[in-house]
Amino acid sequence: MDSQVDGLSGLRKRLWNYGRVPLLIVSDSDSSTTVFNALSNPRDDSNPHARPLSTASHSERAEEVLKAFARKQVEAGVFARDHLASYRDSRRVDRSLLKNLRYFRQRHGRESLRRASAIDDLVGGTLIVSYLVDRQVLDARHLYELTGTQDFNSLLMGGVSSTLRLFEGLAQKFNGDVFGAMPDAIMALDDEDLQAAAALLRGDDLATGQTSLWPYDFSIVPPDLVSSVYEQLLEDKRASEATHYTPKFLVNLVLDELLPLDSDDMPRIVDLACGSGAFITEAFRRLVYRQSRVSSTLGYNQLTEVLQKHIFGIDINKPAARATVFGLYLSLLEQVDPPTIWDSVVLPQLIGKNVVVADAFDDHALSGETFDIVVSNPPWVSKITGPAQRFLKEKDRHIGDKQLAQAFVWLATEMLKPGGSLGLVMPAKAMLHNRSKPNLAFRAAAFKELEFRTVVDLSALRKNIFAHAIAPTAVVVARRPDSRKEDNSRRADRSILHVAPHNRTLNVAIDGLVIAPEEIRAVSSLAAIHRPDIWKVLLWGSVRDLELIDKLRLEHPTLESVVAENNWAMGQGFKDAPRSRQKDASELRGLPELDSSLIDPLHVSSLPTKVFDRPTLHRHSPALYRGPMVLIRRTMPRGRLTAAFYENDVVYSSDATGIAGATEDSYFLKAITAVLVSSLAQYWHFLTAASWGVERDSVDPNELRTMPIAKPDEHQMRVLEEIFSTPAPFEDLAEDIDNVVFDMYKLDDMDRERVLQGVVQGVRRFQANARAVPTVDDATIGNYRSVLASRLSASLPDLVINTSHYFETGYSMVSVHFSPESRQAGLTEQPSSIDLGRFTDSLASNARTTAVIAQPAGFFIDGDSVYIVKTLDRDRWSYNAALDDADRIFSALAFEA
Repeated sequence: MDSQVDGLSGLRKRLWNYGRVPLLIVSDSDSSTTVFNALSNPRDDSNPHARPLSTASHSERAEEVLKAFARKQVEAGVFARDHLASYRDSRRVDRSLLKNLRYFRQRHGRESLRRASAIDDLVGGTLIVSYLVDRQVLDARHLYELTGTQDFNSLLMGGVSSTLRLFEGLAQKFNGDVFGAMPDAIMALDDEDLQAAAALLRGDDLATGQTSLWPYDFSIVPPDLVSSVYEQLLEDKRASEATHYTPKFLVNLVLDELLPLDSDDMPRIVDLACGSGAFITEAFRRLVYRQSRVSSTLGYNQLTEVLQKHIFGIDINKPAARATVFGLYLSLLEQVDPPTIWDSVVLPQLIGKNVVVADAFDDHALSGETFDIVVSNPPWVSKITGPAQRFLKEKDRHIGDKQLAQAFVWLATEMLKPGGSLGLVMPAKAMLHNRSKPNLAFRAAAFKELEFRTVVDLSALRKNIFAHAIAPTAVVVARRPDSRKEDNSRRADRSILHVAPHNRTLNVAIDGLVIAPEEIRAVSSLAAIHRPDIWKVLLWGSVRDLELIDKLRLEHPTLESVVAENNWAMGQGFKDAPRSRQKDASELRGLPELDSSLIDPLHVSSLPTKVFDRPTLHRHSPALYRGPMVLIRRTMPRGRLTAAFYENDVVYSSDATGIAGATEDSYFLKAITAVLVSSLAQYWHFLTAASWGVERDSVDPNELRTMPIAKPDEHQMRVLEEIFSTPAPFEDLAEDIDNVVFDMYKLDDMDRERVLQGVVQGVRRFQANARAVPTVDDATIGNYRSVLASRLSASLPDLVINTSHYFETGYSMVSVHFSPESRQAGLTEQPSSIDLGRFTDSLASNARTTAVIAQPAGFFIDGDSVYIVKTLDRDRWSYNAALDDADRIFSALAFEA
């Protein structure tokens, strides 16, 4: 038994150090089964989540446990939902290492820039030595030859003198860019720093001083995980450059598109902002794998040739460049048999040749070269460097709002060979959603010049991708056309793969992108060029939402047009700008001044008590402050647009936007107020505004002007007057407001339901906790079945349609039965004869990537019946999903697909 315990303990230790396997299921000979969270440190007694997730001692119960953690249940996210707290609070190896590294850097490197730089070098050098020691490349004999001490921990505990001997010997032995900088770094430190580094590498908790019972094993910890942790450590130093480390799954997502394993090509690859080298270290591994398919044994010289001829990177930050070299060295040594490294390996010099420290837009060793593949996670900052400005001017390229990431798109294009491909991790708003004129011009030019293949909009996951950056992310993959070989007319309207994933519970347990089939669409390249809002609408909606938005635009004038036609005034209130040119504001003095926080839906919550008494204002229009008016609050309390009708003159700040008109137009201004607080306006702006649903709860004042406005008839106006005069909370009036607004816009039942469901499925999901993914219930599945049956009945009037649904752990199945018999259609609660397990077993994923986990879905035709199987996530059984599934069924039956 003791040996069995030690064996399990050792396995759990190895899995924790590996940091990539979420589950460990152990079955013993006595028919007991135990399930562990393999990401959590099992020796952390203070963490209740280190305990088993489930255990059973009898064979029947053990079989139930195994079923609960079967592959189909894991892919459906069941185990992650049931054990959410365990995975959310896991003390994973990367979190533990990063926490200690960050504390070590802040505690020992804060006194001066020189010490901070030395600490960064020490971290990189000691990590790579730990890797060599744990892999038995540096054994006790080698350490003794270099230093007279047989143990790395003892060397560090010995302080500066013993550690200096080690790194001087390693620099002479291995050469390379990491060890070469170490002697100078160590001389800038003291014994206490090196002893703290020893504690860090042992796995001690530096903040508390608690000794580790479960040390790091760098023979198991993946080198790319160490590199990414090191890059996150450098984030504090690189914050001013708006750079963020690239998660492993994003690296794989890009490289699966550009550098799949099942090819023999050996392209030249460059990362224009390489950070810790996440992209190019993984690219190197993939090229080595490709080469190994051709040559079964690769010697060290062949490996270094692959590295030096095919892998390149640029970064303006020297510590980041060193981190890249550190990662490349680890990846290189990973490919070499450990016993041979000491006798045969001299690490190549990479800095200045393969890894260049420079502004990517400036003149440097790689300037003027072209590559087969360009990758990058460029800086997300609205600030253009001098070299970038010169590049844009020289190449006659244009960007929006000084977005440096957009300049990197053009640099990548210039550095690509004709026919080459790029993969970039971009700020989603700058790449897809910002609709200022300069941004629109950039986007149109990019989609015209480049052949975009894939756009992955991760805006809905903005809180999940980068821990310290709420800015949303997009991944774009494109190809530079070869005009010498290709006919441009054939590329006129290409299809772009568009993926817009949303939060899934499984995300907390795995490092990957969880995608439902419904989140994958094809977008016309012409639409990408000429329809600026397409990415935003498809982020939270569907093609049907595009159609409804087009219908509203076609049938009604914009708010901006209505304001102009009626000679109203519209704009933001005054801004505090004391240093700017001022205008006389005496005509406004003595008027009440309204705080925007008093603006509630329909009315202001109380009369203003403050009196405006400023003698001057910067750029103001007196007409904006003359009642009657609509006041629109800039902030969005409770996550919704808020507007109030106000009858009298009042002054307000730029925290509100006003629409001021004539007294005789009060009825129309009230109608506009009702429209703005209705579900229709929430739906419209959520699907069209650049920030709301992407970055924050916000609608730009200029975006308010785009709302289509319908004019009420006399009956509708009487209803609105009654609503405005009713002293009731807005929540009690919301349904009545929606009904009269829907009548004003002449929306049919289907469009009304689409709007209401759009608010539920879009706005509320955007506001929801990133970890909380609601599951479907009987009411939701009943609505789905009703819509599905209604839609099919309209398309197939000669058939009687019956539906039913059935739940199994992690999945729901809806069956649709067609019959020509004249019996009443019904919504039966249980299917008569369905083997759901047979269907779910057939949903096994055949994905060839570790970057994406496909949420299972099935569509089966069996005689006169159709079966739809999906996971329990509520959004997969929505109103739009029912319409889409009905169309899919109709197409399958009509065309026997």
